Amino acid sequence: MVVIVTGETGIGKTTVCREVVSLCRERGLSCGGIVSVRTESGDIFIEDLTAGSESLLARRGRGLDGPCTAGHSFSLAGIEHGNRAIESATSASVVVVDELGQLELSGRGFARVLELMSENPQRRWVLVIRSRLLQSFIPHLPASVRTFEATTSTREALPQQIVSLLSQPTQ
Repeated sequence: MVVIVTGETGIGKTTVCREVVSLCRERGLSCGGIVSVRTESGDIFIEDLTAGSESLLARRGRGLDGPCTAGHSFSLAGIEHGNRAIESATSASVVVVDELGQLELSGRGFARVLELMSENPQRRWVLVIRSRLLQSFIPHLPASVRTFEATTSTREALPQQIVSLLSQPTQ
């Protein structure tokens, strides 16, 4: 099962994911993967949900040693940290990947998650994808995905809706 949490930048997608993880764990579901944390300066850190460790992933502008997009440069160590967290999470009931973007569309960053989903179809996946990129990801995703859009009016109720779906027995 693949659940997509989508929405505009800053709307609360990561907050929804953190609450989904909390509620899943309360229900006895193991969770792993990564969530992102954006600082006021624009730096993006990722947190390994299993180990609790953090690593710098991206910074506005240039200056890090990894690939670049229009707005950010990325840390190779941060990408590797995230990929290790995602790989190790494939033994969990729920795998969270916050977020997939331009790097993944070009086969970099956390693009391996697209392969891992097909290799681990029994897992429940929660992926964060910005609204403007969602249509570009559709060809890379399984046919049966459930999409939840975070908006100011929906974000409070989304975690419970998503966990209700994730709590259903897998097929």
